[in-house]
Amino acid sequence: MIPAGAYSGNPALPAEDRPSVAVHRTLLAAAQVDEVRAVTEILIDRRQEIAESEAAVRPLLAHVRRPELHANFGNALHPGALRFYEKDKPSFILVDADYSGLLLTILVMVSARIWQLRAWLQRKQKNIADECSNRVVALIHAARHAESREALEDIRGELIGILTAAVRDLDSDRLSEEAFHSFRAILQIGTEVVRDTWAVFETASW
Repeated sequence: MIPAGAYSGNPALPAEDRPSVAVHRTLLAAAQVDEVRAVTEILIDRRQEIAESEAAVRPLLAHVRRPELHANFGNALHPGALRFYEKDKPSFILVDADYSGLLLTILVMVSARIWQLRAWLQRKQKNIADECSNRVVALIHAARHAESREALEDIRGELIGILTAAVRDLDSDRLSEEAFHSFRAILQIGTEVVRDTWAVFETASW
């Protein structure tokens, strides 16, 4: 006869905790199975309801939890289950809200500064173009009222000097191409006025 307690140990419990081996029940599924997220949600969120209706599985449901994954050991967490477990995980923007806000602020400030510099450059280019155009207009007026060829020669020389300075400003980006073309249209008028006035002097000399 086998004495009582032979299989329960003597004493029944060790005097101190001893390392032991435990086997976890793990639900496995192929990666392409789409229903894993729904199954995981039911087991986690409705386990109390299931336990109340099915007493036989109550001890199992009490230990249902997210698997603890160890490096280089066991199966990877199913993508569907991972989507469920991380459904409340904040997005990158929320997690790094301070960093994102700082980065956005810097981008806005840099963009505003670039816009200001561009606007300032455009105003400066326009001012240079306006100055050149005003000088040409003044020379046109002087050419129409010139009383000698010598005066016309001086006016023509000034027009050439203005054109030379404008080309130099265009090459150094102090004058935009659009403003330069507008200036050239006025300069063309000035050149024609000088030529026409010169022709009048030629006719009068005969």
